[in-house]
Amino acid sequence: MESFKNKKPIALPTDTVYGIFYPIGERNKQYINEIKNSPPNKFISVMFASVEQATPYLKLSNQHLSLISANLPGHATIIVKTSDLGKEMFEQKTVGVRIPSTKDAKQLVEFLEEHGPMFASSANLSGNKALNTRREIIKEFENEIYVPMLKRPKTSIRNPESSLMIDLTSGGFDIIRHGKA
Repeated sequence: MESFKNKKPIALPTDTVYGIFYPIGERNKQYINEIKNSPPNKFISVMFASVEQATPYLKLSNQHLSLISANLPGHATIIVKTSDLGKEMFEQKTVGVRIPSTKDAKQLVEFLEEHGPMFASSANLSGNKALNTRREIIKEFENEIYVPMLKRPKTSIRNPESSLMIDLTSGGFDIIRHGKA
């Protein structure tokens, strides 16, 4: 898969919906929000290739690690507190952790293994439904993001639905968004 073209965010299919990915950095997080017409400081999750890649950036109790290991990779976003390294890297005290299923998003996982964790957001304008095809994304975002042709093009995601979102930062288990789990 071709890397970032002209330093633009990249759109790739995940195991739930198409996502927009950009390397970690405050300006890149703001740019994702800007092109999506989201508030400038809107929370953005981070997509990791594996639990092992994610853990150095997270402040996890044994219970949280067990919950993450049981549900990821998979169709969930789990919000946890960041470690000192995570705070420095993401410039956030909390982070939404997404690890896609390798069965459904093998090329994305390979991309994340090669390039490292990425800020990730669904490919849609703020408040609109997630876009489901490469063609829809190109039409909506024109020249703002790069949408590569994949080796085995997955032109449409079957039954697209955002991931389940769970918040563990308050000590409990709070469902923030129902979705595909």
